Amino acid sequence: MALYPQILPALEIKCGPQNFACSGTGLIKKVYSCFYSNIQAFFPLIEPKRTKAGKIAVRQPHVLRRAREWWKARCAFRGLSQAGTIANMQDRLRGSATGTLMTAELQEVQSRLNSEYLTPNAAAQDAKWLALKRNEARAVMDLR
Repeated sequence: MALYPQILPALEIKCGPQNFACSGTGLIKKVYSCFYSNIQAFFPLIEPKRTKAGKIAVRQPHVLRRAREWWKARCAFRGLSQAGTIANMQDRLRGSATGTLMTAELQEVQSRLNSEYLTPNAAAQDAKWLALKRNEARAVMDLR
């Protein structure tokens, strides 16, 4: 998490065919970050849940729904194709390595962009703070 609030606009980068942004806290695809390590809760069941007797249970587990762009972002971070329906993307993600949040190339880009963003952002925040002459204005900017 960044020490300073976001002052500068996010850095944009094109990695292969994908566009990503970085604002010091990791890569972002559209508005979605890669921080979901366990996306299994978002997959629909392959087979319905059954009772001990083998019948289909009346109450099925609730599956959390996500937008198409969210699924595209999951695929983009893992280097998978984003084509097709949500079900196609879910099948691709099920087959991919479950422990991998993003490709090695994207991890390298993320660490580089985080450091490239945080230093100028901290300098801009400090310059903005020093430009304020009155304590009242500083209190409005930062209550601490």
